[in-house]
Amino acid sequence: MDPLKSDRIGLDKSEEERAAKIINDASGLGAPNFISPHDILMGNELLNVFLLAELFSRNNGLEPQQEYNKDEKRNFARIINEKLKDDKDLVDILPINPMDESLFLCLKDGIILK
Repeated sequence: MDPLKSDRIGLDKSEEERAAKIINDASGLGAPNFISPHDILMGNELLNVFLLAELFSRNNGLEPQQEYNKDEKRNFARIINEKLKDDKDLVDILPINPMDESLFLCLKDGIILK
């Protein structure tokens, strides 16, 4: 958690108070309030994982994604097409059409799935 937005005060309290503190700190970091201290203490796996996913998606330490205008995207796709024109396997995996967003949509999460 973000040390600038959460503190260590209360970590010597009861389990229920500590669970409430987790929820309060998560709320301060922008996570929606959908979990209760009871859910944490009962080990509600789905809600606990969802809370962690919300925290990571909001506070992952990664730089914001760079935005490209349409001309930059088209030029980027053209460069890729030129460099990889002889690789038939890659052409099947990556949709490289300079006139649409398919390449950027395919790669936006950094994972290529065929």
